Amino acid sequence: MNKQQVKLHHSPTLLKISLCFMICSFMLPGFYANYEAIYGYQIFLYGLLFGWAVVPGGWAVYANLFYMHIVFRLSRKEELYAGPRILATIIMMLLACCTFFFSEFDWLLISRAMVISWGWGAVLWGISLILLCAAQRVDLSRSIKQQVFPWLGVSALILLGVGILKYSQWQRANDDEKKRYLPFGAAFTTETLSGIPYIPLPKEVPVSADTLFAIEGELNSKAKLNTHIDENGNTLRDHDLPDRFQYGSYIWEKYTANNIWFLKPSSQTADYTLRIRPGTHQAEFSLSTPTKTLWKAPAVIAEDYPHFSSGIYPDYDSSLRNLFENYDNLSKDQKDQAPLPDHYPSELASLSCPITSGIKVKSVPDVFKWQNTFMWLQRNSESDPQIQHYQSFCSTSYAILLSTITNIYAGYS
Repeated sequence: MNKQQVKLHHSPTLLKISLCFMICSFMLPGFYANYEAIYGYQIFLYGLLFGWAVVPGGWAVYANLFYMHIVFRLSRKEELYAGPRILATIIMMLLACCTFFFSEFDWLLISRAMVISWGWGAVLWGISLILLCAAQRVDLSRSIKQQVFPWLGVSALILLGVGILKYSQWQRANDDEKKRYLPFGAAFTTETLSGIPYIPLPKEVPVSADTLFAIEGELNSKAKLNTHIDENGNTLRDHDLPDRFQYGSYIWEKYTANNIWFLKPSSQTADYTLRIRPGTHQAEFSLSTPTKTLWKAPAVIAEDYPHFSSGIYPDYDSSLRNLFENYDNLSKDQKDQAPLPDHYPSELASLSCPITSGIKVKSVPDVFKWQNTFMWLQRNSESDPQIQHYQSFCSTSYAILLSTITNIYAGYS
């Protein structure tokens, strides 16, 4: 029995428009990962080899194979059966839906780049698939305008909707987030925008040996400021501080060679105030003088980027570390000339300040009381075999924290 030939019912005009959108999508950024554009042709070539490993988001790239199969069948003047083409169309759209689960890009299955924004290429790619489906379902009894214009209108509405979304995000983003999350080729971002105004960190912050930094934030038991905490308030990441700083109404000063902390009450006005507001997903940094804010910016907690040393992005840790190292070097030169500055005169000290038991400051078990203020004794984690217990000595004017595991403090007894 001869097989009945079925004429192909599709709109050649919509098919051509679909192909134009597809070609454009290959030339434009499809996604932004680790703040770099990944173009459509890169996604296609790389995805064919390794897309199967990213479940299920990476499977979307294989929709292109079914797209090419359908276009090939439509380009033929006639076909015996429409069933395979219809099945290919269904599979193509199901695979395309996996795009919504695409959140990371694995380079050679070795390094992982997290997706932060969708590019216009991904939007045009989706429209191309929709137009291909429409080309197969259009009523050919209508004029070409009646076939094409409604679907061009649908395409325009999609582009307009995405454009409105980007405009809305652009209005909420600060200058730094616009540059990182919403570049020209990005359609929208999947990241949460901070809503925090951005003031860039100055290239140079003048410091001298007498400069005083006031610290505001959560000072932990290692004399560092928390930047990343979990839902229970436990420290996950922290930030180094200079060897001399003001916290609350006290100046903390560390003599690095002997690992001694001096604590002295002070009402001195600080030259700079560093504030770090910790968070579970985002930290807020600011640096100001008594009259001007020099720097204010949010930082994303980059849990999935182990190659970032500080665990945050942007890596403000390195900028502040360089600032504090410069300051510490200046202070060290001054301390070498006068190991015990005049503001630490010789005074009789109680052998240990009154230890207050039964009081816990978060997870720090040991606190002491000096001048009606509870202070804590620095100690490392319980899992560290070399736990450093600090012994406190208090006089009328200042307190000293000394490690009890060494005898290098004989000169200060």
